[in-house]
Amino acid sequence: MPRTSEQRRYLTCGQMARANSITEKTLRFYQKKGLLEPELVDEETGFRYYDILQSTTLDLITQLRTIGLSLDEIKEIEGAGDIGILRDHLLGQMAHLAEQRQALDLSERLVKDLLADCDAYYETPIYDQIIMEQRGPRYRLEFPLPPMEELARHYEHLSGSDLWEWVVRHVKQTIIERDWPLSLFHDVGYVAPRDAMDDDDLWARCAFVEVDESYGECFHAAVPFPEGLHLVMYVNHGFGDEGETLDQDRFQRMLDYAEAKNLEVVADPYCESLCRFGRLFNQTSETISAYCVPVRKKLPLEQGGHQER
Repeated sequence: MPRTSEQRRYLTCGQMARANSITEKTLRFYQKKGLLEPELVDEETGFRYYDILQSTTLDLITQLRTIGLSLDEIKEIEGAGDIGILRDHLLGQMAHLAEQRQALDLSERLVKDLLADCDAYYETPIYDQIIMEQRGPRYRLEFPLPPMEELARHYEHLSGSDLWEWVVRHVKQTIIERDWPLSLFHDVGYVAPRDAMDDDDLWARCAFVEVDESYGECFHAAVPFPEGLHLVMYVNHGFGDEGETLDQDRFQRMLDYAEAKNLEVVADPYCESLCRFGRLFNQTSETISAYCVPVRKKLPLEQGGHQER
């Protein structure tokens, strides 16, 4: 049937679709959702006709869909006929995208950390040897722990390795309870009080995970690692054959080394986990860790040094 003169002013469904690089099916879908009604519908044939100026509406629908708004939200914006409503939705979507960006950044950080674990597994540093390292600024979130006696009573008949695993569970649960990013739960270490290094029952002052500003609000609770000279000993097993702890012996070796080198401990020692993949893939309890003791050269007494004990 020939088109009337009025119909010739408008575009057919196919022409409108081609002009906007979409399909006729999409146009029909937008009409069904109430987003874009044809300018003219032939009552006899049901053919739909569009004004080329309606392309502006299609442009906006495409743009809003591209930034992640739903069709219902777009319909609300169109129905309101108020640019203020559009602006409110855009501000809300900006905040949502910022949250997504932070989540992606944290996921990327965790991927890098896990890759670093893989590298540590392959690179196999020299184990059980005390070396000196200079360490720069880093930060950690600390998780206070109950006394060892209390944990031992609660988890009686557990080996040292089992007890530490419950400590790690405590860290994970605390992160979840505080609504912090779960990607924080990675390579849990601990801080030991330096005034208890000689104790046979050496126990952690707190557990910790490393953190930086990319983790958002929780970074405000972070404390700095000690900087500067460290004695470091890398190990590839955290516990003895019976699951007993070896930490006191290791730290004592490092204290003896410091004494021999005329060094003094300047902050609480700590142990950080570098890789637990040995446990995962080899079905062993092996982990790669670094025992770290912050030190400095002892100053002569006349320069403010401490009297040796």
